[in-house]
Amino acid sequence: MELNRSFYFLMVLCAIHSCTTNPFWDDAATRELRIDGYVLAEGKETDIPVFVWADILNIHAKTDADGYFSLPVHQAQTPSGNINGPMQVYFYIHNYILDSATVFFTDGKFSNEQTDFSNDGELTESITLKKIVSVDSYCLSCRQGQPPSINLNYEDSLTFIFALDLHRNSRISAYKKVLSQQEYLPSGVLFRNVSDGFMYVYRLSNDRIIPLDYVQDENIIIRFDIDHDSLNVHSGPYEVIPFFLVNQNTIPLGLIDALGGESLFEIGEEYLHLPIDFKYDTLQIIN
Repeated sequence: MELNRSFYFLMVLCAIHSCTTNPFWDDAATRELRIDGYVLAEGKETDIPVFVWADILNIHAKTDADGYFSLPVHQAQTPSGNINGPMQVYFYIHNYILDSATVFFTDGKFSNEQTDFSNDGELTESITLKKIVSVDSYCLSCRQGQPPSINLNYEDSLTFIFALDLHRNSRISAYKKVLSQQEYLPSGVLFRNVSDGFMYVYRLSNDRIIPLDYVQDENIIIRFDIDHDSLNVHSGPYEVIPFFLVNQNTIPLGLIDALGGESLFEIGEEYLHLPIDFKYDTLQIIN
């Protein structure tokens, strides 16, 4: 009788303190499911992280400065059912080819037979995203300095150059004003004040999104001649950001929603939240 009371007391004590180990033998505490690994980007020029998204559970993360990601898997086992089968994990930067890896589940736990991940949820090999296009920029009409500067009170126009270096065959969409069947005038540049966040969108009237196909190793120079009367900005340091969309038809809608939705692909402030590895030049505007 005394033994039964002691056993009952021990079980109550264990419940109060939410034990995850068995009091009678030394088993390991229940391990949280987690997928992790390293994802790199070839020739990356900025500190933009890789966006990581898992489709079945709709969970996401970002890589750190070393390219490492860690994604807790909390919903593999639920009262309504446990996951069985593959879950696709996607890795995304806008101007890189979308890549993915597959993790397999059996009854809500990692399967013993994996292809891309270990049985503990770790990528067996690091993934390197392949770059589609690089963009560099510089001000042609600015005075030299750090940063370059332009005084709109005396200058007639601001001339800005964007150089596109194509690493893969691609289709890139941008705002353009159509002058003839094969002639376009470039349009669509964002000016963001790096001090106070003020933003101005430069557009030409009657412009529209035009998709153009480019081939690998092609170098494209896009010149913007912006009349100073049409540039409605105040004085300060500005990033000059071109609006370019690198078209990839394989991006899942769930990934886009997890990033922030379709508005990321429209010209404006939301576009700046899209993970893009573009170098933006900075200039000091005096007005």
